[in-house]
Amino acid sequence: MNVYLNGNIVKDRDAHISVLDRGFLFGDGVYELIRFFDGHGVGVDAHARRLARSLELARIGGFDAALLGKICHELLAANGLRDAAVYLQVTRGAGSVRAHVPTETLVPTVFAMATVAEPITALIAPQEITAITAQDMRWTLCEIKTLSLMGNILHLLDADAHGASEALLHRDGFIGEGAYSNMALVKDGTLVTPPIAQVPPILHGTARADLL
Repeated sequence: MNVYLNGNIVKDRDAHISVLDRGFLFGDGVYELIRFFDGHGVGVDAHARRLARSLELARIGGFDAALLGKICHELLAANGLRDAAVYLQVTRGAGSVRAHVPTETLVPTVFAMATVAEPITALIAPQEITAITAQDMRWTLCEIKTLSLMGNILHLLDADAHGASEALLHRDGFIGEGAYSNMALVKDGTLVTPPIAQVPPILHGTARADLL
């Protein structure tokens, strides 16, 4: 597999990232995942805007989120893919020592990969899933699409232990989103979805925005 690392397309076996990278040590970074169908990306500009917002909120500089689409197409071409999922992450970079607050100017580490995904024809029919509900135990900055997904993973492990594939997360009884999905329902003929401006905020879902 060919991957993208810091401006270059290389074989995955030749992609080397420092063990002192803050993404590895602290989960200190942000990411996006974009679906491509027959070579066409879904909401690429929206993903780029959300990436820019995540970088701003995380105070990570040195990478232009507007390059997201270009990187995606380079990866698709390098791997000969048309139906794919492209994952891109930007970390704060690697320092010379492990320190919670960087003691030096860092250069962000940018990594991306493209993997084969189902064509759109396989996703036309509604899919039935099972879910549990759970008190949202994550932090309150969910509008940042951060690499640190421990809270989401623990919720999904609980769901799996109960034979379900998703956890609908609520605070004080009000569901905001799933552990890995947006939340929307049809009630009395009206489409209802939680507000992104609630306190604490939820992730600005690109699929949610398209739906509305």
